[in-house]
Amino acid sequence: MKMYEIAKKMLRNYKNGQIEPNDKEYYDVLMDELSDINMDVSSKIEFSKNTLGYIVDNDIEGINDDNMEDIVAEIADNYTYIYTSDLTEWLNRHEYNTYYLDDALQENPEDGFQLLQYAQYMAISDVARATIKALQKLSEVE
Repeated sequence: MKMYEIAKKMLRNYKNGQIEPNDKEYYDVLMDELSDINMDVSSKIEFSKNTLGYIVDNDIEGINDDNMEDIVAEIADNYTYIYTSDLTEWLNRHEYNTYYLDDALQENPEDGFQLLQYAQYMAISDVARATIKALQKLSEVE
Protein backbone atom coordinates (compact mmCIF):
# COMPACT_ATOMS: atom_id res chain seq x y z
CA MET A 1 0.00 0.00 0.00
CA LYS A 2 1.26 3.48 -0.84
CA MET A 3 2.19 5.89 1.93
CA TYR A 4 -0.57 8.37 1.08
CA GLU A 5 -3.18 5.58 1.19
CA ILE A 6 -2.10 4.63 4.72
CA ALA A 7 -2.08 8.33 5.70
CA LYS A 8 -5.64 8.65 4.41
CA LYS A 9 -6.70 5.75 6.64
CA MET A 10 -4.89 7.25 9.62
CA LEU A 11 -6.72 10.57 9.15
CA ARG A 12 -9.97 8.78 10.06
CA ASN A 13 -8.75 8.80 13.66
CA TYR A 14 -8.91 12.63 13.83
CA LYS A 15 -12.14 14.33 14.83
CA ASN A 16 -12.87 17.72 16.41
CA GLY A 17 -9.24 18.38 17.37
CA GLN A 18 -8.87 14.96 18.99
CA ILE A 19 -7.42 11.61 18.01
CA GLU A 20 -9.84 8.75 18.57
CA PRO A 21 -9.08 5.06 18.11
CA ASN A 22 -11.42 4.49 15.15
CA ASP A 23 -8.81 2.25 13.59
CA LYS A 24 -7.10 0.74 16.64
CA GLU A 25 -3.99 -0.63 14.90
CA TYR A 26 -3.17 2.67 13.18
CA TYR A 27 -4.03 4.65 16.31
CA ASP A 28 -1.77 2.54 18.54
CA VAL A 29 1.24 2.76 16.22
CA LEU A 30 0.90 6.55 15.91
CA MET A 31 0.39 7.07 19.65
CA ASP A 32 3.44 4.94 20.39
CA GLU A 33 5.62 7.11 18.12
CA LEU A 34 4.22 10.40 19.45
CA SER A 35 4.54 9.38 23.10
CA ASP A 36 8.28 10.09 23.20
CA ILE A 37 7.85 13.76 22.24
CA ASN A 38 7.65 16.23 25.12
CA MET A 39 5.04 18.62 23.78
CA ASP A 40 1.45 19.52 24.54
CA VAL A 41 -1.09 17.05 23.21
CA SER A 42 -3.04 19.54 21.09
CA SER A 43 0.15 20.47 19.19
CA LYS A 44 1.00 16.81 18.62
CA ILE A 45 -2.50 16.24 17.24
CA GLU A 46 -2.42 19.33 15.04
CA PHE A 47 1.08 18.70 13.68
CA SER A 48 0.55 14.97 13.06
CA LYS A 49 -2.73 15.68 11.26
CA ASN A 50 -0.97 18.31 9.14
CA THR A 51 1.77 15.80 8.31
CA LEU A 52 -0.73 13.17 7.21
CA GLY A 53 -2.68 15.75 5.22
CA TYR A 54 0.49 16.89 3.46
CA ILE A 55 1.34 13.31 2.49
CA VAL A 56 -2.18 12.71 1.16
CA ASP A 57 -2.43 16.06 -0.66
CA ASN A 58 0.92 15.49 -2.38
CA ASP A 59 0.30 11.80 -3.20
CA ILE A 60 3.57 10.78 -1.57
CA GLU A 61 4.02 7.12 -2.35
CA GLY A 62 7.03 6.33 -0.18
CA ILE A 63 9.36 7.90 2.35
CA ASN A 64 12.79 6.48 3.09
CA ASP A 65 16.06 7.63 4.66
CA ASP A 66 17.03 9.40 1.42
CA ASN A 67 13.99 11.68 1.22
CA MET A 68 12.67 11.85 4.79
CA GLU A 69 14.44 15.04 5.89
CA ASP A 70 13.43 16.85 2.69
CA ILE A 71 9.78 15.94 3.26
CA VAL A 72 9.99 16.85 6.97
CA ALA A 73 11.46 20.24 5.99
CA GLU A 74 8.66 20.85 3.47
CA ILE A 75 6.04 20.00 6.10
CA ALA A 76 7.64 22.27 8.71
CA ASP A 77 7.98 25.08 6.14
CA ASN A 78 4.32 24.78 5.20
CA TYR A 79 2.88 24.63 8.70
CA THR A 80 5.06 26.89 10.86
CA TYR A 81 2.94 29.83 11.95
CA ILE A 82 3.68 33.23 10.44
CA TYR A 83 1.93 35.48 12.97
CA THR A 84 3.52 36.35 16.30
CA SER A 85 0.20 35.98 18.14
CA ASP A 86 -0.17 32.40 16.84
CA LEU A 87 3.41 31.55 17.76
CA THR A 88 3.09 32.90 21.30
CA GLU A 89 -0.25 31.08 21.70
CA TRP A 90 1.49 27.83 20.69
CA LEU A 91 4.36 28.54 23.09
CA ASN A 92 1.90 29.12 25.94
CA ARG A 93 0.05 25.83 25.43
CA HIS A 94 2.47 23.95 27.67
CA GLU A 95 5.80 24.45 29.38
CA TYR A 96 7.31 21.65 27.30
CA ASN A 97 7.03 23.88 24.24
CA THR A 98 9.50 26.33 25.79
CA TYR A 99 12.26 23.72 25.61
CA TYR A 100 12.23 24.17 21.85
CA LEU A 101 13.36 27.76 22.43
CA ASP A 102 16.63 26.46 23.87
CA ASP A 103 17.22 24.41 20.73
CA ALA A 104 16.22 27.32 18.51
CA LEU A 105 18.81 29.57 20.17
CA GLN A 106 21.48 27.34 18.62
CA GLU A 107 20.32 28.61 15.20
CA ASN A 108 21.36 32.19 16.11
CA PRO A 109 18.04 33.87 15.28
CA GLU A 110 18.05 37.54 14.37
CA ASP A 111 15.17 38.43 16.68
CA GLY A 112 12.47 37.06 18.97
CA PHE A 113 10.05 36.42 16.12
CA GLN A 114 12.61 34.28 14.29
CA LEU A 115 13.39 32.47 17.56
CA LEU A 116 9.72 31.54 17.97
CA GLN A 117 9.49 30.40 14.36
CA TYR A 118 12.62 28.24 14.67
CA ALA A 119 11.25 26.71 17.87
CA GLN A 120 7.95 25.79 16.29
CA TYR A 121 9.65 24.59 13.10
CA MET A 122 11.69 22.17 15.24
CA ALA A 123 8.58 21.00 17.08
CA ILE A 124 6.70 20.38 13.83
CA SER A 125 9.74 18.52 12.48
CA ASP A 126 9.80 16.21 15.52
CA VAL A 127 6.13 15.35 15.14
CA ALA A 128 6.45 14.93 11.36
CA ARG A 129 9.33 12.46 11.84
CA ALA A 130 7.36 10.48 14.44
CA THR A 131 4.27 10.41 12.22
CA ILE A 132 6.32 9.27 9.23
CA LYS A 133 7.93 6.53 11.35
CA ALA A 134 4.44 5.32 12.25
CA LEU A 135 3.51 5.31 8.55
CA GLN A 136 6.65 3.35 7.72
CA LYS A 137 5.87 0.74 10.37
CA LEU A 138 2.33 0.38 9.07
CA SER A 139 3.49 0.13 5.45
CA GLU A 140 5.67 -2.84 6.40
CA VAL A 141 2.56 -4.63 7.67
CA GLU A 142 0.31 -3.74 4.71
